[in-house]
Amino acid sequence: MRRLIHQTAHELHRSMRRPVALALELLAPAGLLALLVAASGAHGPQGALLTANLAALAMALCAYLGGAVSAAARREHGLLRSYAGTPLTPGLFVLARLLATAFLAMLAALATVAAGVLGFGAPLVRDGLGDAAAGLVLGALGFSALGLAVAALARRTETAHAVGLWTLIAVAAVTWGARAATPLTPHWLGAVAGLLPLEPVISLISAAFGPAAPAASAVLPGMPPSLVPLAVIVLWGLAGGAVALTAFDWRRRRP
Repeated sequence: MRRLIHQTAHELHRSMRRPVALALELLAPAGLLALLVAASGAHGPQGALLTANLAALAMALCAYLGGAVSAAARREHGLLRSYAGTPLTPGLFVLARLLATAFLAMLAALATVAAGVLGFGAPLVRDGLGDAAAGLVLGALGFSALGLAVAALARRTETAHAVGLWTLIAVAAVTWGARAATPLTPHWLGAVAGLLPLEPVISLISAAFGPAAPAASAVLPGMPPSLVPLAVIVLWGLAGGAVALTAFDWRRRRP
């Protein structure tokens, strides 16, 4: 445990050594929220909807895409080979990297939520704060695990970036398409969105601003609806973590 804590602190320290990139990761989504609210005039409930969506996106960008590219780049450039032969195992590195990335992703999401609440009148509802906190923690851990899984399987940094970017775009398109459903939208789109990791995170963060129906209400039959988002996030996180722990290696992968 002490070794895990030490390595997690080391990973956070490495992130803080690139202050410009870190500031962009943490604050750019809040700035984008400000632009969208200013352009659309959305305040109150509309501002809350934008806030929840951008907070989840900020988390995914930092934990999933950023985590995948960072880990893959460090391995490709040989920066991880110094760990070979030390007590630090690839599995312990993955866990430490997961915790550090998840912490930064939560900060990015919290900065976006703070911008929505303080600057744009998004109202907080005390009864939903517990669900929102669970969404922030589990969502950050889940997306971090998935990002490390991509890094573990990708042969090159460019591959990790392309896979991470386009899978995130696809998931966001399905999720937001389901949330903006019209009478012509296929019924199955909501169920698919509910089984992807972004929709449950948005639903849970939205709880901080009042009750909001998820895009899919019956994605896991037999389970209480309130537990479905949590279950989906946990399952994705466990799957990503299992792949990352078993497949990650110090060595640069050959093309």
